[in-house]
Amino acid sequence: MQIFLRNIIIVILAHATLSLKAQMTTDSLATIEIKASRNNSDLKSIPSATTLIGKDLFQTNRTGIFIEDALKNVPGVFVQNRNNFAQGERIIIRGQGSRSAFGLRNIKVFMDGIPLTSADGTTQLTGADLFSISSIEVLRGPSSQIYGNSSGGVIYLKSDLPSQRGYSFENFLISGSYGLFKAGLKFSRSNNKSSLLISGNVTDIKGYREFSNARFYTLNMAVKKKLKKNYTLSFIQNIYYAPYLYNPSGLTYAETSDPQKTRMAIKKSASGKTVLQGISGINLIKKLSGNQELDLSAFYLGRKLNNPIIGRYIDLTRHSGGARLAYIKKIDLDKTFINIRTGIDYEFQSDKRSEYENKGVTDKDLAELPIQDLISAVAKGKFLLKQNEHIHNGGLYVLSDIERQRLKLTMALRYDLINFSVADKLTDSINQSGGKTFYKLNPGAGLTYQVNDYSYIYSNFSTSFQTPTANEFSNNINGSGFNKQLQPERTHSGEAGLRIFKTFYYIDVATFYVRTTNQLIPYQTSSGGDQVFYRNAAATQNKGLEVSGFVMPIRGLKININYTLMDYTFVDYQYNSKGQILQLKGNKVPGTANHRVYSNLAFIPVKNFIIEMSGQWNGKVYTNDLNDSEPGTANTGVFINKSYWTFDTKVGYTFEAGSLAFNIFGGINNLFNMNYSGSVIPNAAGQRYFEPSPGRNIYIGLKTSLKKEKSK
Repeated sequence: MQIFLRNIIIVILAHATLSLKAQMTTDSLATIEIKASRNNSDLKSIPSATTLIGKDLFQTNRTGIFIEDALKNVPGVFVQNRNNFAQGERIIIRGQGSRSAFGLRNIKVFMDGIPLTSADGTTQLTGADLFSISSIEVLRGPSSQIYGNSSGGVIYLKSDLPSQRGYSFENFLISGSYGLFKAGLKFSRSNNKSSLLISGNVTDIKGYREFSNARFYTLNMAVKKKLKKNYTLSFIQNIYYAPYLYNPSGLTYAETSDPQKTRMAIKKSASGKTVLQGISGINLIKKLSGNQELDLSAFYLGRKLNNPIIGRYIDLTRHSGGARLAYIKKIDLDKTFINIRTGIDYEFQSDKRSEYENKGVTDKDLAELPIQDLISAVAKGKFLLKQNEHIHNGGLYVLSDIERQRLKLTMALRYDLINFSVADKLTDSINQSGGKTFYKLNPGAGLTYQVNDYSYIYSNFSTSFQTPTANEFSNNINGSGFNKQLQPERTHSGEAGLRIFKTFYYIDVATFYVRTTNQLIPYQTSSGGDQVFYRNAAATQNKGLEVSGFVMPIRGLKININYTLMDYTFVDYQYNSKGQILQLKGNKVPGTANHRVYSNLAFIPVKNFIIEMSGQWNGKVYTNDLNDSEPGTANTGVFINKSYWTFDTKVGYTFEAGSLAFNIFGGINNLFNMNYSGSVIPNAAGQRYFEPSPGRNIYIGLKTSLKKEKSK
């Protein structure tokens, strides 16, 4: 099998070398506006590490299920794909976010300028439909001076609104290994004044591991319309419904010999969740005279969650939202260009949280009930926690770009006030209501210098902070109520980088240093089931090197490659091991690898036929803070997630018949059937650190599209 595949690759490359060079269809030196910078800066001149990902890298010939497909192309970003839809993918940017128990932490996520991140700093990417997105921008590094409460970076998603007049209609069907079924519809239209996108899809999968079944539905709408008197109105709506998302949880090192296994305790507790979520956002821009603008947006997120885990049943209702107002002024002073943006942000979050004893399901239920009915069959016991949680977050900021000839100076300053409060409603316990207010001022500055027509160097320095989330405050090891001991993480960072834009290649190099104090450390206890608790216990330093780019050596061939060197260590951490205090200075931060390499080769031998091959290698990952077994126990190596490499291949052909197009595509993931864990659970109880990834799996799909474009 390996020899056959190697020969196929050789034939493809040999055929490619006979092709003629041709220029790229897009001008690599053209202005590329980056929204994530909040000042709509040109990619070339942004003084921070930023990557733009086009939809060909996450839509073409793909299932559109995991955002990992897109973010593999970004250095400094490590996606731990749990293949667990109840917990979601863990995204780590320069070490930040590695300790998220579910969803995203330390990273701000936006869709067309509307935040998908709640006021406490958590993000659920459940509503992000990759087939409805045109591009993804990733700003790596702290961004509190821009957005507040964000120490990892920014991910900015743009809706796939049509750029040409006319309309298009698409539908697709995808089937694959482990019971994968996905179907969807997408309609878009555009004229001189407005653009519209509506899409919806359903995904159903049994999953690689036992008890990892999932079914979910998404509905998206995006509208952009030019109004009279220089107004532009945009609106997004997303609805996500998951009747069941099951959680197979982690395994010990010994248990990974049977990687599809799931503990009976997980099944008996019906560990998983049901989710109903809606996100709405509206944005209004008014162009004023004299290169001035007003930018106003308002947004709302509602979420209903039922989440049984071992020992507990969590019932959560969330209402979250806010508004943003900004004033933008552009000034031209005799070859000196100044761009100023100042504004105010407000966000709120209101959670009603109830937690009960989880008495699980009966053996009869487990044997006879269909999988979709297990969560509703869980027997609930007495109240363990009942409380109302409120968060209010206000921020004032000013951003300024000053550009003259080859030099650009960027400065930012932001002041945030965040209040957390909890009202304990559990009547049979001591009242543990409480609250905290945090005040933070964060500056940042960056400098970009244009060396020549195609080369740019930059550097920056910034501070940032990350508060504990509502879930972290609520998971109190002493019982219900508010964990008053937790404090925000504080981060100082600096970086320097180089970008080279050429017609046939692109190079991006960045080095960085990040120091964090009051690091929040997650841990589990033998009596707490799968519940994760937190404490401020450490100071860390993250430093590294990121290299990425692409080359187009011949016509029809494009090679993307990136490499990340990561050195994430504790610089001060007093660890209590059974009464013995250990200093863990120099230990690696668990959940992060030292090295990561990824490459993607896309080849178009003939029109409408594309072949892709990609591979990645990830270094070993420590799974606990000790980087070792507990003192006094045998050193068995069970605390290390071994390094691994994987290869994927994709192929697609499009047949055109007038305005109709039929795209047949498919792929093989984990081509050589490697046994590995793509994700770990840091400091998991019972040494259940490992979340095994699927073996070799395939998928095939058919997409039909009807497109009618009109000339302007």
